[in-house]
Amino acid sequence: MSTPRLLIVEDESIISRDIAQQLRHFGYEVVGQLSARGIGQTTCVGIGKCEEIAEDAVELGDDGVSHVTGVAVDEDVARNLCDSCPTGAISLVED
Repeated sequence: MSTPRLLIVEDESIISRDIAQQLRHFGYEVVGQLSARGIGQTTCVGIGKCEEIAEDAVELGDDGVSHVTGVAVDEDVARNLCDSCPTGAISLVED
């Protein structure tokens, strides 16, 4: 059985590092993180596409743009978010 590969979705880098450390302790492979810096606030058009793909990881804010929620998501889901963004507003920050 292969080791699950996860991407951490969290705005605060210190919390992201703590989550990564805990996940690694439990045998997960942390491949990177997605943060508010990973969603371009000026290029996001807020059409709800991200929320459809990863409803636990991204939410549409009152300001009309997507924001991360602070959960770990599968690497494939994270890459799908990046690939599906019509404006290219999402980028991954690799560990």
